[in-house]
Amino acid sequence: ARGDESGSPADAWRWITSGDLRASVSYLASDRLGGRGTGEPGIVLAERYIAASFEEAGLVPVPGHDEFALTFSLYARAFDADRSRLRFVPPASEPVDSVSIDPGVIDARAGEDFRPFAFSDQGELDAEIVFAGYGITAPELDYDDYAGLDVEGKAVLVLRHEPRETDPASVFDGAVPSPHAFFLRKAENAEAHGARGMLLVTDPLHHRGPEDLRWTTPLYLDREEADALGLAEAAPDSGTPFLAAQIGGSLARRLLEAAGGPPLDEIQRSIDESMEPEPVDLHHLRVRMRIARDDSVQTMAAHDIAGFLPGSDPDVADEWIVIGAHHDHLGRFAGAGDTIYNGADDNASGTAAVLALAKAFGRSAARPRRSLVFITFTAEERGLLGSYALVRQNLIDMDRVSFLLNIDMIGRNPDRPLELTGDGFTRGLDAIIEEANRGLEVPLRLGGTDLTANTDHVAFYEREIPFLTFFTGMHRDYHQVTDEAERLDYPRMERITRLAHGIARRVADRDLALSFVQDLPWLGVRVENEPTDTGERRARITAVDPASPAAQADLQPGDILSAIDDRAVEGGRSGEQLDEIRPGSSASITVTRPKSAGDDESDSGARPIRVEIERAHPGYLGIAPGEVVDETRQALGLHDDEGVMVVRTLDDGPAQRAGMIAGDVIVSLAGRPVNLATLRGRLAQIGAGEKVPITVIRVGEHRVFDVTLGVRSDS
Repeated sequence: ARGDESGSPADAWRWITSGDLRASVSYLASDRLGGRGTGEPGIVLAERYIAASFEEAGLVPVPGHDEFALTFSLYARAFDADRSRLRFVPPASEPVDSVSIDPGVIDARAGEDFRPFAFSDQGELDAEIVFAGYGITAPELDYDDYAGLDVEGKAVLVLRHEPRETDPASVFDGAVPSPHAFFLRKAENAEAHGARGMLLVTDPLHHRGPEDLRWTTPLYLDREEADALGLAEAAPDSGTPFLAAQIGGSLARRLLEAAGGPPLDEIQRSIDESMEPEPVDLHHLRVRMRIARDDSVQTMAAHDIAGFLPGSDPDVADEWIVIGAHHDHLGRFAGAGDTIYNGADDNASGTAAVLALAKAFGRSAARPRRSLVFITFTAEERGLLGSYALVRQNLIDMDRVSFLLNIDMIGRNPDRPLELTGDGFTRGLDAIIEEANRGLEVPLRLGGTDLTANTDHVAFYEREIPFLTFFTGMHRDYHQVTDEAERLDYPRMERITRLAHGIARRVADRDLALSFVQDLPWLGVRVENEPTDTGERRARITAVDPASPAAQADLQPGDILSAIDDRAVEGGRSGEQLDEIRPGSSASITVTRPKSAGDDESDSGARPIRVEIERAHPGYLGIAPGEVVDETRQALGLHDDEGVMVVRTLDDGPAQRAGMIAGDVIVSLAGRPVNLATLRGRLAQIGAGEKVPITVIRVGEHRVFDVTLGVRSDS
């Protein structure tokens, strides 16, 4: 009977309609909710709406909670707007080449006229301003904005982006930003020429909309991380700080008028036409600048919203299936015109799907065997903080969670397949997906073991919990104020959400829970976190590479990992312990080997076997890494914390030998997402001589390079 119930979706699907999906998105992405920014008033309205929808669907709070909100704390050490300032001081009024200079001081308004860059030092600066074009030095292109300029000890005013930004024939790669366009590259170039500060203004010819100059600050789950930020900035590496900020276009126009300079669009047009620096005399205009952070750490409450549907089978109802999506977005900023990041696709679409699924399961006549937990995460846009809080702080009983179905952006790109992430980490999930898609025929692209997508499934992956994420791809409205409700394809969202229902139903009604599977290339094994007949889990080796350290140590398929360095493998979760065997170290691995046909008859059963494993010392990749800045992320369709820019490759280094070049953007290392903050740690886990697949984006295309890390020399 259960099979008939799970295979007949008509009763449930009547609650999953394009009309209901449109209604949810239209509210969540409305101007009233102000972009659902973490810590902003609009997200409170979103969370109330989600909780009310869960209650209406017949859900109850998760066991251990009295309400739908799962509350946790976030910590921040913000830039201090009261102690930071930006003041421009023209020289005393006097004729200069028949131009009268305005003697008035111009004070910039924090959050409206300027914002510090996250990479800026703290400190003070009083310096003359020099206009330096786009702030680019590119000898390989015979282009140098600093040619003939003396910027020693001064502050440079530079344009954002690069010359001929939208021209496909431009030497700067047209609409695809080259590394010279990046904020950090411009700052590093200014400092290399002796400047002590940089003021960047958005170039006006192609960018005339309102500017987001909010003072944002990183948020942390751990107070210690926010404290450490203050300590690190209190002791800078060099004695001379370099200050960097973005200023608004209206402020830049006032400065040029005060200094008797030409309009900014005329300056940009001249540079773009000639492809040569444009000298602009600012008549000794000066900037007095101070950038400071708060002395104290701020604490704020944040909320994931979760509803619970008890399972129908007492034998497996204690196993929970999580169906989730993040409900936060980027909020709003001050200014004229459209200043709200409505976030219709990102991720009102996924949230609407979760609400529809809650109604479909909650009101269906036949409940699934396992219990369902419907969750919308907060603070995904600030670093996956809501899902990390859930998993790391055990906001619900994570030991009961056996699967996550995550939905993030499913409303756009009707001509592209639905992209799935996670199928390669779960045995049998591909067959479930195929069966659920019969009759719906949603075009799919399975991701295998590629973890490039960086969303709320990451915390579950790290916990070795099977997962699957839905995603229909990036688009030009991603993280723009143009991500509006009317741009979504609701009939297609209906089919995708019904597919999600079919997958979740089949996972919830299985006799055995799904198994998490992962490959460990350095050891040469595939390990499966499999359930047993008793409901417990164990880590079983299912494959061994013949030329691997595991094979040399005589590990075999079928071996059960029982201990690593005498520490028991609990709950079948061996990945974290195996990851702790760092390059340059050794460890003992104890396995239990089932009795085989060739064993002595006196051997009564499985026996423990202990082996020693050694790893080579850490290898090196051979690149100079850099930050991927906002405009490049948008052009390449990357999330906010994705990617590492290859600024240059070392001659004859591992990366260069494998075919990587400057300008490549690394998005994954060994199948896992990577950014500038995590690159060093990821590489430290790979030994010299070990091969690692590296996925990069080059001129808009994904490429995979198999790089064998090199042996570090003493030098």
